[in-house]
Amino acid sequence: MGNIDKCPICNQAADFNLGYVAGDIWNGGYAGLCARCGNVHIMKQVIDKFRETNTLYLLSAFFRLYPGDKPPLVTSENVDGLIAGVPIMKSVSEKMNGLLKLLVNSKVPPGAEIPFDPMTNYPLVFAANGQEATYLLGQIHHRGFIRMNAGARIQVTADGYERVEQLEAASFKSTHSAFVAMWFDKSRDLIYNEAIEPAIRDAGYHAVRIDKTEHVNRIDDEIIAQLKQSRFLVADFTAQRAGVYYEAGFMHGLGRNVIWMVEKSELDKVHFDLRQYNFIDYISWSDAKSRLYYRIMALEGKGPGPTTVWTPA
Repeated sequence: MGNIDKCPICNQAADFNLGYVAGDIWNGGYAGLCARCGNVHIMKQVIDKFRETNTLYLLSAFFRLYPGDKPPLVTSENVDGLIAGVPIMKSVSEKMNGLLKLLVNSKVPPGAEIPFDPMTNYPLVFAANGQEATYLLGQIHHRGFIRMNAGARIQVTADGYERVEQLEAASFKSTHSAFVAMWFDKSRDLIYNEAIEPAIRDAGYHAVRIDKTEHVNRIDDEIIAQLKQSRFLVADFTAQRAGVYYEAGFMHGLGRNVIWMVEKSELDKVHFDLRQYNFIDYISWSDAKSRLYYRIMALEGKGPGPTTVWTPA
């Protein structure tokens, strides 16, 4: 084990452990924190492969966008599945729209200035470097969606907010993500791992799961963003968690399909306002998987299935 003073992904100043050790086995990997790439935990072989295909920016984006503080160790075995779950922006227009959405979804009220540094935050829009992110800022400024003030501070214009509303209204049918709302206690691992996630995957969609504690008075901004980007919602009301009710109501309010689920033994515990909906009241994980799959197919049709994000040389 040793230390290096540069991030192995972006090659800029950072503090990293070299030759990361898991248990008693030397893995030949890296672990460290980078201001641009986030909390990085990755094997050297993966970096080498992505470098060969000029797609290191995908790794930067994955770690920077990861929803928790402890991302998994990225290996040659799991990298394809992990990257496939990232909503990748490829074209210039996609990156421009993504940057504008990022600014609109920042935690500042309309009209306030947003401190966005393209040299640090370029991975958030899948840019290769800060120069590309600066170019994207210039383009959305040229179109009147933002104002660029002194000190790299940005204001989103009314046209910018309207543009994002138009994008969100038009884009959700093109996404292949299905948000899963449920109690993420260990006791629910079987139903998720053997029924919900496989049914969504078999129907051709990608399950989006964000493990959170109970919400108090407000829903997490990150969950709202994921809900807006999802095509439909699978809501399992078993254990009657308040967050599931909130997320289902939010998605229903967007006019998108909600698939209602609950263990049959708890059907009578569901709030009476929701009993009008056609619940999948399952008795086993196999029952839940089959019925969920056919419900997705009936409401949404067959999805495109997994896509290959990168091809190593």
